[in-house]
Amino acid sequence: MQIFTLQNQYGTVKFTPYGGQVLAYTLASGREVLWRNEEGFLQAAYAAGKPLRGGVPVCWPWFRQHPKLTNLPQHGYARTRHWALLAHTPTTATLKLALDGTDTGFPHPAQVVLEITLTEKLQLQLTTTNLGAQPFELTQALHTYLQVEEVAQCEVTGLAGVPNKHIGRWSEEALWPEKINLDAAFEHIFYGAEGPLQLEQANKPMLQVGLQGTNEVVLWNPWAEKAQSLDMLPKAYQHFLCIEAANLVVPVVLAPQQSYTLGVMLRALV
Repeated sequence: MQIFTLQNQYGTVKFTPYGGQVLAYTLASGREVLWRNEEGFLQAAYAAGKPLRGGVPVCWPWFRQHPKLTNLPQHGYARTRHWALLAHTPTTATLKLALDGTDTGFPHPAQVVLEITLTEKLQLQLTTTNLGAQPFELTQALHTYLQVEEVAQCEVTGLAGVPNKHIGRWSEEALWPEKINLDAAFEHIFYGAEGPLQLEQANKPMLQVGLQGTNEVVLWNPWAEKAQSLDMLPKAYQHFLCIEAANLVVPVVLAPQQSYTLGVMLRALV
């Protein structure tokens, strides 16, 4: 598995063309912003052609199960394809994945480009272009795993009064307060978020999360019971929280030759 590095005075980013995935974002202070799986889990997943858990997986061109074909991979094709590395400088990288229209479940010629930019913050921009003659629809997410000391001590602000649904049931849920505490399994899509969001731990601001090209965001943690069925150590769920920029409630519809960009920005506050 090839791993490349971006680095400046603010920190270091590691990414791989496998899945077009950012694996790590380390501040100059040594603090890890992103959670990632143990090395053994990552290598085993890569060897088996499976998705890498942690960092920022790219869910594309659908999120969760395919809407019609249940035998296709969850979260789409992008996480297990080898992307082409188009450009790589000390602080930027561009990766591309192209589909020729023959993939089952997404029979559309399309190109998706991921731009990674490291300044005093980390910026990811995912741009999809319809290369075919017919319009198509897609759902997607930048499935960002944020590392925390203890998820039960974390709160997310910036989603007060924003409509949301529990993803598994797609049932309407009550509006949440200014600070959302995750102390149990959580999988909600908030639609109408203005951003930026803020992650706090033990009442201390830790991270700002900005959105681009969307007002939808997913909060997710599997908690203990579901984590037992996932490829991670039993208590690993305690040390991450996913805050994902997404297009789920309102899918993206692209006309021929049209492009659309989904982005997320991570800015450390300490």
